[in-house]
Amino acid sequence: MGKTKVTYLAGESKNGVDGVDYMLVSYGDLLNLGIDVDYGTELYAEHIVTEDTSADEREGAIYDWLKAEILTQAETSGVPAEMLEFHWG
Repeated sequence: MGKTKVTYLAGESKNGVDGVDYMLVSYGDLLNLGIDVDYGTELYAEHIVTEDTSADEREGAIYDWLKAEILTQAETSGVPAEMLEFHWG
């Protein structure tokens, strides 16, 4: 069974101009795994960060929240969690 890396980056929010940390598994990544998902399905979660957000918070609570959100979306979409490879285990 193959795996796909869950992208974990910082950038601009999909919903505005706020800076965010986000995780993403694209539709193409899901298809490459042989997972039958609806067209355009992706796993995506973002969390707003500011200049006051500490590195510890970003690598701790925010990362954990994003990961939990991706796992919830994966379950809802029928994507086995064991097929997802996260940046930090």
